[in-house]
Amino acid sequence: MQFDNDGIWQEFAQSEQPEQKFPGQVSGRLSPFQRCMLIQVLRPDRLESAMQLFIKESFGGESVQANSFNLKSLYEEETTCQDPILFIISPGSDPSAELQQFAE
Repeated sequence: MQFDNDGIWQEFAQSEQPEQKFPGQVSGRLSPFQRCMLIQVLRPDRLESAMQLFIKESFGGESVQANSFNLKSLYEEETTCQDPILFIISPGSDPSAELQQFAE
């Protein structure tokens, strides 16, 4: 990885978007996931952007956007009585009102 070579890593270290500025000698040897992990270690401030880039590279598409959430269609189309529904929420989101309405 030649971390001791300042000439290779200087542009990466000083970049506002290091997830897009990997040194050429290193980038070709790393998978998109490995580049994302390297950002996590070296530039955790850019991890969210690196994860979005990883998803785009791995799964294609122009942008990463969450699908609109509809509990009724999720229940009817994607679950069975033996499969639980797992909610992974981000800070500030609260699906409890929709869950309560659906339960009623």
